[in-house]
Amino acid sequence: MQSIREYTRPLNPGRPDAAKTSELWEGNLNGQPTKRVIIYLRSSGCTWAVGRRRGVLRFHPGCLDCEHSVADTTYGVPISTKHYIGQFTAEYEKQNFEDSPILCLYNEGNFFNEAELPADARQEMLRIVGSDKRIKRLVLESLPEHISDRVLEDARKLLGPVELEVGIGLESADPKVRALCVNKSYSLVMFKAVAQRVRRHCRLLAYVLVKPSFLTEKEALEDSINAVKFAFATGVDAVSIEPVSLGKYTMSSVLNRVGLYRPTWLWTVLEVAKAGSVLGEVRIGGYQFAPSYAQHARNCESCTPRIKQHIRHFNSTYEFTDLLAENCACISEWREELGRKYPPLEERIASALALLRGAQNPRGLVPITLDRTQ
Repeated sequence: MQSIREYTRPLNPGRPDAAKTSELWEGNLNGQPTKRVIIYLRSSGCTWAVGRRRGVLRFHPGCLDCEHSVADTTYGVPISTKHYIGQFTAEYEKQNFEDSPILCLYNEGNFFNEAELPADARQEMLRIVGSDKRIKRLVLESLPEHISDRVLEDARKLLGPVELEVGIGLESADPKVRALCVNKSYSLVMFKAVAQRVRRHCRLLAYVLVKPSFLTEKEALEDSINAVKFAFATGVDAVSIEPVSLGKYTMSSVLNRVGLYRPTWLWTVLEVAKAGSVLGEVRIGGYQFAPSYAQHARNCESCTPRIKQHIRHFNSTYEFTDLLAENCACISEWREELGRKYPPLEERIASALALLRGAQNPRGLVPITLDRTQ
């Protein structure tokens, strides 16, 4: 994975004074359909995946299927408070929060990690949001190791009446999957402890991956359902189901190029959503990213566009009617895949890594051929 990360090395890092972008998507606030604004701040990168030591760029494995925490960042070069606030205000001033009262503010890493986002920049952005009566809910993200009572208390004070929701990437509730297929930075014990901490101050959102690298379709279905159940049993307020999309420089993308990975079927995503919806508030993500991904969860060409539209409607209304009514001839292919037999997980991983290592180029940097111009 470090070899793959090395190939993202930029010719020109992103501008520290310009955010990546902002988008408008469907949302639901207290049971009512609405819109939500997503602002993607340009960051120095998630420290789990990239950083600098004595000024030298250092890539780390990070989460195996995450590219947006590295791509289009400054690649470990710190961003000043002035530039962060400038990024935020430039995108913030474009938005009509009367019609879009939910703001998702993402720094493609950890909002509460002061090595990524200076405390005074964080506080000023929270102060601006807290003074805007049009905004009803703010959604932030962070790994749990950066979430303390101090930063949560500070955030609540600055936000005033604005509801705070903190998202944490749980991804899977299986320790083996978290270690071998995701490479999470923290344990389930820590998730439980930090979940209690967050819930004392605000809402908690858990992200659950669908089909991280190396998993079969059946394993992915079972793993995601179990993770959703674990999340709600731990006390989260909502779960966002996140089918893995293919970036250029992720483990799943490399496996896909040698025929060892296919993005999950939308039938699997719908099964996970149905199982979770009886337990609590469920959302379906996976399509909102900066930079955008080339391949997402899919079925056949006939039903995929229709189901994606139904998902957008579901994320606004939480109504399952259209999704439950979906059917297509390709569902038989999905069921056939669920019934297919594969070697044990560890054996498959060992075989895949042997194949990738054997296909390295002479420089020994990149498993298989990765063309930076593609």
